[in-house]
Amino acid sequence: MKSGALRASVQLSRSTFTLDVDIAVAAGETVAVVGPNGAGKSTLLSIVAGLLVPEAGRIEIAGVAVDDVAAGIHVPPERRAVGLVFQDHLLFPHLSALENVAFGLRSRGVPKPEARQRAAVWLERLGVAHRAGARPRSLSGGEAQRVALARSLAIEPDVLLLDEPLSALDVETRDRVRSELRTHLAGFAGPRVVVTHDPVEAMVLADRMVVLEGGRVSHDGTPAELTRHPRTHYVARFVGLNLYCGQASGSTLDVDGGGRIVAAPDEPVEGQAAATVRPQAVSLHLQRPEGTPRNVWPGRVVGVDATGERVRVEVESEPPVIAEITPAALADLRLASGDEVWVSIKATDVHLEPA
Repeated sequence: MKSGALRASVQLSRSTFTLDVDIAVAAGETVAVVGPNGAGKSTLLSIVAGLLVPEAGRIEIAGVAVDDVAAGIHVPPERRAVGLVFQDHLLFPHLSALENVAFGLRSRGVPKPEARQRAAVWLERLGVAHRAGARPRSLSGGEAQRVALARSLAIEPDVLLLDEPLSALDVETRDRVRSELRTHLAGFAGPRVVVTHDPVEAMVLADRMVVLEGGRVSHDGTPAELTRHPRTHYVARFVGLNLYCGQASGSTLDVDGGGRIVAAPDEPVEGQAAATVRPQAVSLHLQRPEGTPRNVWPGRVVGVDATGERVRVEVESEPPVIAEITPAALADLRLASGDEVWVSIKATDVHLEPA
């Protein structure tokens, strides 16, 4: 394995969008590629892996061009030093775990005895050596994920690509395997790219996040940067924030699309601005609340989603809002889709800054 960066600047037209992406991933860096369905995330991975050919652009791995449309270069996937882990693992059902891992090595010309020996080493490293003789159907979700990762790492790739690597696992298994995967990624010296829809997965695994929307990069930064300064509504929702854009005057924001929200900024804000509110800071009431909250408005519940120890409630209003409450609060309010509610937010819980 050569240690070096991944650089990709590619374009490819699809039926619903045009992918036009410029991305760089350093050796030893994990980048999470996130975005709504149909944004081009898996398409990007397929291009880097050589499974799709870009219409324009260039891809370099460790300083060597594997795609250069202008120069007529396209290295086929079997000749690229790229490890690819799919969301459903794609293990061969008729082969044992050991033979699945050895397959990638055999396809690259490694003799069978050596391939089996090296495969056994990787199964040991990932903690599934005791399942070497098992067929995929008898493996647990976590075991299958580790066998798939061993198969990708055994070929000693220059780049590791993971497409929704934990999505096929149940919630309990996913939490455990996520921690294991982070450790395994840290032990890989090359660039790592993880496509995911899971914000927790992205935050835990990634050094940096690249957001694709409509085939283009809308945001590129660390998880902390995305959380502090979301640029689009998708990013805000992904990192768990309500985002409001509009015209500010002092401490008041007239929200695009309707509604008004009041903040308590350190300094007055004028002109185009954005306000963010954590869902945990939103209170819901069955009647108009008394007291002194600066932001109070009516709305209608359009969604209730229980996630672990919190419940996310989507409210259709001006402006719309997502609140996060406890199961006990949900039981007290007896909320369901269609219910009328009052929203309240303290001005001190509204973060307002120029756009």
